[in-house]
Amino acid sequence: MLWVITGHNRRPAAEAGLAVTPTTDKRLIRIADTAINARKRTKLSLSAPGRVRSDRWPPPARPMRAVGLWREAAGCRDSSAAVWRHPEAAPTSTGSTLRECRRGCRGRPPCPQLGSPPDHHRPRPRRRPVPNSPGTVGRWRTDTGVTAHPRQRPRRRGRTKDHDPGRTWMHRRKHRPAAPAVATLLTAAFAGLTLGASPTHAAAPHAPTGGEGNATAVDSVLLITGDRVPLDAHGEPTGFVPAEGREGMRATVSEEGDSRFVIPSDAMELVEQGVVDRRLFDVTELSRPEYDRLADGGLPVVVRYENAIAAARGAAPGTAHADLDSLNARALVLDGSTASATWDSLTNGPEDNPRLRTAAPGVAGIALDAVREALLDTSTAQVGAPAAWDAGYDGSGTRIAVLDTGIDATHPDLAGGKVVAAENFSEAPDLTDRVGHGTHVASIAAGTGAHSGGTFSGVAPGAELLNGKVLDDEGFGLESGIVAGMEWAVAQDAGIVNLSLGGFDEPGIDPVEEAVNRLSAESDTLFVAASGNSGNEPGGLSSPASAEAALAVGAVDDADALAEFSSVGPGADGGGLVKPDLTAPGVSIGAAAAEGSAVAEEGEPVADGYVGVSGTSMAAPHVAGAAALLAQAHPDWDGERIKAALVGSAAAPADGGGEMRQGTGRLDVARAIAQEVVAEPASLDFGTTAWPHEDDEPVTEDLTYRNHGDEDVTLDLALTTQGPGDSAAPEGMFALGADRVTVPAGGTATVPVTADTRPGDETTGHFSFTVTATGTDGTTAVRTAGAVEREAEVYQLAIEVTGDDGRSETGWGGHATNLDTGDSYFFGHYEEDGTTGPVLEVTPGTYVLSLSTTVWDSEAEEVIERVNHTAALPDLRADTTLALDNRETEPVAITMFDAEAELSDQAMNVRTPRVREIGSDIDRPAYRTLHTGPDVAEDGLTVTMYRSWINGENTEYHTAFQRRGTGFTGLDEHVEASELARVEVAQNAVTEGTTGSLWINSDDYSSSSRDRALPATTDLYVTAGDIPWDAVLLVRGDIYEYQLFRAPSRTYQAGEHVRTAINVPVFGPGFGTYNGLSRQGNVLWGSVGLFTDAEGNTGESDYESALSTLALDGEEIARYEDAGYIEAEGLPAEDGRYTWTSTVSRPGPLSSEVRAEFGFDSAHVSPERAASLPLSVVRFTPELAPDGTAPGGAPLRIPVEVQGPAAGNLADLTVEVSFDGGETWQEKPVRGDTVVLRNPPADGSVSLRGSLSDQDGATSTVTVIDAYLTR
Repeated sequence: MLWVITGHNRRPAAEAGLAVTPTTDKRLIRIADTAINARKRTKLSLSAPGRVRSDRWPPPARPMRAVGLWREAAGCRDSSAAVWRHPEAAPTSTGSTLRECRRGCRGRPPCPQLGSPPDHHRPRPRRRPVPNSPGTVGRWRTDTGVTAHPRQRPRRRGRTKDHDPGRTWMHRRKHRPAAPAVATLLTAAFAGLTLGASPTHAAAPHAPTGGEGNATAVDSVLLITGDRVPLDAHGEPTGFVPAEGREGMRATVSEEGDSRFVIPSDAMELVEQGVVDRRLFDVTELSRPEYDRLADGGLPVVVRYENAIAAARGAAPGTAHADLDSLNARALVLDGSTASATWDSLTNGPEDNPRLRTAAPGVAGIALDAVREALLDTSTAQVGAPAAWDAGYDGSGTRIAVLDTGIDATHPDLAGGKVVAAENFSEAPDLTDRVGHGTHVASIAAGTGAHSGGTFSGVAPGAELLNGKVLDDEGFGLESGIVAGMEWAVAQDAGIVNLSLGGFDEPGIDPVEEAVNRLSAESDTLFVAASGNSGNEPGGLSSPASAEAALAVGAVDDADALAEFSSVGPGADGGGLVKPDLTAPGVSIGAAAAEGSAVAEEGEPVADGYVGVSGTSMAAPHVAGAAALLAQAHPDWDGERIKAALVGSAAAPADGGGEMRQGTGRLDVARAIAQEVVAEPASLDFGTTAWPHEDDEPVTEDLTYRNHGDEDVTLDLALTTQGPGDSAAPEGMFALGADRVTVPAGGTATVPVTADTRPGDETTGHFSFTVTATGTDGTTAVRTAGAVEREAEVYQLAIEVTGDDGRSETGWGGHATNLDTGDSYFFGHYEEDGTTGPVLEVTPGTYVLSLSTTVWDSEAEEVIERVNHTAALPDLRADTTLALDNRETEPVAITMFDAEAELSDQAMNVRTPRVREIGSDIDRPAYRTLHTGPDVAEDGLTVTMYRSWINGENTEYHTAFQRRGTGFTGLDEHVEASELARVEVAQNAVTEGTTGSLWINSDDYSSSSRDRALPATTDLYVTAGDIPWDAVLLVRGDIYEYQLFRAPSRTYQAGEHVRTAINVPVFGPGFGTYNGLSRQGNVLWGSVGLFTDAEGNTGESDYESALSTLALDGEEIARYEDAGYIEAEGLPAEDGRYTWTSTVSRPGPLSSEVRAEFGFDSAHVSPERAASLPLSVVRFTPELAPDGTAPGGAPLRIPVEVQGPAAGNLADLTVEVSFDGGETWQEKPVRGDTVVLRNPPADGSVSLRGSLSDQDGATSTVTVIDAYLTR
């Protein structure tokens, strides 16, 4: 094989055959730090880098910006989107006013009994971060100092519970510093038992959806393809269940911060092209309870068509939710009976390989109809409103639409016909504002102040209000409802629309941003949007504030200092778009409180009928009101000019920091009305200049000054600049074409502004400036901001694959990861045969790559051969071509000593420091592999080849062959019995008619399973050595429809023989591999397995009710209707006494009620790494019959085990017994590690309670009602 890397000339992306989607949905482009396969051995010939300015969007190698510790440009998700930020990244507020609502993160279970959990057990960072500040009750911040999020876990129901612009595509992900290890899981497409699939393979653990009161700890998430993904109690995908007719479909499961994406293979290309929204496969997002409520348990989607005619003809299956004319789109709600048919109707696949799909004719995009949420006395004076009032302007004759949670029109400040029209676009039953957010916002914009004698008057008290309720009674709403509300507001002649709502910005254009831009262009309406509350780290801007046409508003305090929670730019698309545009007061803003609302009850009262709230949601309506005053003063101005006037008249920021933090400064409506000169456009965007920069061409944009007055105005121009960090931009980077200009009365004058990115040495990032035009008359001051992004060092990596026929291969995809930086790239090539592969723009460093191609048998409808390449590229610092040849691959042949064993599963999975793959290949195709390039560090690349066999009903073999620092070039192995360990797994049946499915897992692998009657015993033979194995047993029966047990993970020695059992009573609290309690900074989270069996296998089960609470010094601060899970954030740094109590009740004879209570002291710990808290439990392990019974009237020895750190630090241990279901208790002496009881007569019940304390003061009490029965 000749494998050559050569320098090549860069060329525009369009010439390279890269997909271009001008209006790509931001959420559609979100690519994981995904799996990388790697290989070895080649010749290197590196040339000097060339140069390119790519026309492709999105730029393939744009670095993701870091916010706090973790940041990814991605989607609106509230707790549930796509920019991640460490909980402790922002300083703690000492104020006591109500903070903006925001959901928290899903805590990831910590490692048990470890003083400092490893990175892969760090908590999942919050998706909707705001600074630690006074805490919340529910979703609203109060002065308790603690944030609790009772709804952030998926709702449990009775159990613990296309467009085809060219088919070469690629995208790049950058590792977020200090994030949990990124994982990409290639999981088998398990054929479900109910799907009529192969009888030898059972579905992954999956609980069906039940009705209210029938909760489950493992939710099943529906994908648009019709497939389902079961989740465990912590939101982790436990398998992939293809829809009927899609048996054998593979899926890629990727882990990105706190998100888990499960993307079927036939959707991957459409996702990467930006045609299909990636969040349609974000099972973390889809498991949010808001979707159950807002979409009636279905999957809400928005189908965008190429034009209005196509939209009118679109008749995809599913329930039509809304027609969105401004987007040529239709909102649908799909269920399990319509999703697969919808997928087939919206996409097409070639007959020779139906999994390579394109969008159906007329379909422009398919997006998730995602959930969005709701993000005045002295403040009106701060922005100059009294001066405008004195000049006769109060907003009369204008209309402000408040799209929010509703408006309480009975409040005196908003009564008397103030609200002239109202419409409900939410899932709430009526227009009542039960949250209070919308009322507060409306009061700031246009409240009359009647109830306070004018003290709390809004900015534009004379303006009319439109009440568009787009968020429900918990502050959440679907994007389709928001867009529908925007269209309604424009139709109702709203001059200004206030959007104090949103979600995180992502690359591309999401439906709400697109609606803002289109409606702004098609009408005179101005859309004012809150910038978000994710803190001051770069890149936290919310959508739709990120829309180019939106007037994005950040928040300042009463001293004009940027609020610690106020989100700043740049937007996720990068470039030179300045956001936010300006700032306005947003800290402790007093405004109207809707009667009986959450805000009224939980906020800080500032006067009768008024409450103080902080957030950019409060800043935005100041600007909306100011826009109304300006519209009254200039009724002929459109929204674009009003925006320019407000932005240009802002007061300079008090604390600097650059234009990407505060735009042009704080709102000054008095100046906006008084001065006659407006600068157009409102800001200057110089885009992104590609690396290297020595030959960058200067770019010039025109800045136009328009004089609306009757006299000429002469302006002196001054330029201030800002580079990355606190430094100024290099001298010469920005220049004005003139330092003085005269603007004629009623006319315009233009000044060229030039950005030259050649200066700057090695510094890259965003450089910004402000042009201040000061009138010689001393009354005019116009400020205009602008920016340019100087791209970081990148090179082009071209990938070419030669097929077995000697021609350029097509139909392949893969990943590349920079081992030095963690940057990851996803690429693929699906062009016509004979075309070249993708060209990636990559950061310098050492790379490992993985790609694979398959051979599809159209008659058998399955993959019959898979060709896998891995490669290593050391120190890539030049434009490079990687040429791979399928003809050089070698076959993989692994045989088993048991000639009668049948191959059941196989996989080749790759792991890098940031990425890993997991799963199996149920089609069992033939494998060929090749590794190209030199070895890398052992921890830089791990490739594992898995094979599983079955022999009869009760014998299984699971083998693994591993390479570290390199990959496989073929493999020829014969497995002997002496190389394996034998594990006998007895699977118990507590009740008759029980069935079970047993999965065998390793770090990167999950076998398929077979459903069998229990009890049963399976002989497992597993590879010995460093490969860890564990087992998962799903148990179903008439009493317990769902129970799931997970055995601890461990390694084995060759020849070792181990006997173990699963589903063995007593079932009570216990800790396994993924349970425990951790604190990181001022965030606490954890879980306990409340139905752990006597063998120590952590368990989950059906349940009727569950409750977990956390109390601090006796006061409850967090509450979840969830079994064994707790989380709270914003905890005080001071040491305090915490009590975590978790209770669950279920039907059936055993463990009908289980309760665990833990007491411990805790104080602030480092936000850099999670620390385990000292949880211990008392466990009971008597020898019982399989059905959990013991002889009546006979003595019984009950071993008592202390699990946790108290085992070696015990101060006190007490055991109690109850024979009447817990009504009365009697203490029993513990002798050694045993309690001896005399059982009650037959048909009796024994309940057990164990309490302990350790020498450090930690305590716990576990209670198991009906621990066992007597016979």
